[in-house]
Amino acid sequence: MPKTKLKTESVSTRISPAVKIVAAQKLAQSGLTISEFLRLSLVNVANDGLTDFLSTPEALKAKKDVESGKLKSFDSLDDLWADLNDEA
Repeated sequence: MPKTKLKTESVSTRISPAVKIVAAQKLAQSGLTISEFLRLSLVNVANDGLTDFLSTPEALKAKKDVESGKLKSFDSLDDLWADLNDEA
């Protein structure tokens, strides 16, 4: 039976060498390469949509804290850095 060749596209991304090495090691423990993982992830998004990472209990609490004004806000990055340095 003849095999039909699928048309494919390439996807490229930039990532730090350290992240690539650690990710490759962890994926290898599951028998996957980075390329295989990315392909499976993109197929999953295409079929089922994007996973909602913002519905974790921690993310929902942070969202509630922001909306209720419990967190500090800053007018500039310099103000943020000054506040962070004051707490150190």
